[in-house]
Amino acid sequence: MNKVRVEKIHGTSNPDIFRLECRQETQKTAVDGNLGYWLKGVIDTTEQRVAFQSVSTQFIDEMGITEGAMLEDCTNVPIKIVIKETFNGRKWITKDGVPGEQSPKINPKTSEVLTKDGQPIFRNMELTTDMDELDVYIKHDTVGATQSVAVPAQSEDIPF
Repeated sequence: MNKVRVEKIHGTSNPDIFRLECRQETQKTAVDGNLGYWLKGVIDTTEQRVAFQSVSTQFIDEMGITEGAMLEDCTNVPIKIVIKETFNGRKWITKDGVPGEQSPKINPKTSEVLTKDGQPIFRNMELTTDMDELDVYIKHDTVGATQSVAVPAQSEDIPF
């Protein structure tokens, strides 16, 4: 697993707080259920993970964090990005006072919202220092509740 890189340091409305934009490339595994694992060389098996972390000016200065730096090298603590899927989307207020809301996962081919038992699924990526922490996925519904599925007719004939 590659180290987490500080892609960019974003300012906030508070001059003492910044948001680190962190990136990590990982290789998909069979556990991820991705066909790319089985078709290496044909399908790209690299996953790009991005997480944002609020930090203080003091933290940046003490750790010597700069854009392009490997976060683990600065902190001397192993760090990775984990995926955490949930049914609860994040909400926030922008610095302009406008409410914001996280969008649910979307099927890239159909543009439909991915759900489990009718509830939308939200994907978050977070930094963790627990190297044993696992990704949390929610298996989405494969057939919509309003969609009918054809069932083959029963037959006593023996096919030849």
